[in-house]
Amino acid sequence: MEQNEKNGMAIASLVIGIIAFLGSCCYGGVLGIVGLVLGIVALKKGNGNGKGLAIAGIVLSSLSILVTVAVVVMGVAMMGTPEFQEALKQAQTQQLN
Repeated sequence: MEQNEKNGMAIASLVIGIIAFLGSCCYGGVLGIVGLVLGIVALKKGNGNGKGLAIAGIVLSSLSILVTVAVVVMGVAMMGTPEFQEALKQAQTQQLN
């Protein structure tokens, strides 16, 4: 039973890593952290079985966290541009009319 738990955590890490990577622009950071923790725990407790799945889950989860951070940083950087400020003013003007 214990071996199945280790493999289950590795599989869960991989599945969550895939979902997190695909949804990096929305919710990848939160799921990425969960997948990363599961992958690390599965890798530390595993004795070879499921090691590849755990590593793949760790890699995908880490990538999803990095992509999420990049999207947030780019979004914040875009908010300071004059083009964004002008578009925001136009949207507010149209909303008032």
